[in-house]
Amino acid sequence: MNNIMAQHLKVAVIGAGVAGLVTAHELQREGHQVAIYEKSDQIGGVWVYNPHVEDDPLGIDPKRKIIHSSLYSLLRTNLPGDFMGFSDYPFTMRDKNVVTTLYQDWLKFQVVVVIGAGPSSQDISTETSKVAKEVYLSSRSPEIQPEKLEAYDNVWQHAKTEYCYENGEIAFKDGALVAADVIIHCTGY
Repeated sequence: MNNIMAQHLKVAVIGAGVAGLVTAHELQREGHQVAIYEKSDQIGGVWVYNPHVEDDPLGIDPKRKIIHSSLYSLLRTNLPGDFMGFSDYPFTMRDKNVVTTLYQDWLKFQVVVVIGAGPSSQDISTETSKVAKEVYLSSRSPEIQPEKLEAYDNVWQHAKTEYCYENGEIAFKDGALVAADVIIHCTGY
């Protein structure tokens, strides 16, 4: 086994997403000859933004054009920045006010409900809070207690949404009712 590990091998890495790129980088650092194979015309995997959506989201038509990316155009990171970097290539945020800059007029003085509790919803609620009148972060997590978040003047967290009325009011499982101007779904894939 040690003889095999000591040899410098020719290795094929399938996919040039984050995992494939890291794998190739580490294999090269160990002295192996690496070839990366990627079926699309860009590297980055699901991190490549594509404004198109599938015309058959249920996947019934086998001849449909498959769109693999589910990113939104303003996504900077969907994980904390510390997790995005590598030991020899740290991650740095270049534009910390993307949402604020591009949607300042659209979200200004609006009541925004952000549904989801992952990194994307945290990122969007943080940026949105800079211009919105109020931001309500809704999570299905059973540990969530309705409260105003201390770090913000205008952000509250609530339990899972129970119902969305036609007039824009959102009823939360915790009994709260909010008249929303904007609802942003950050619920993953």
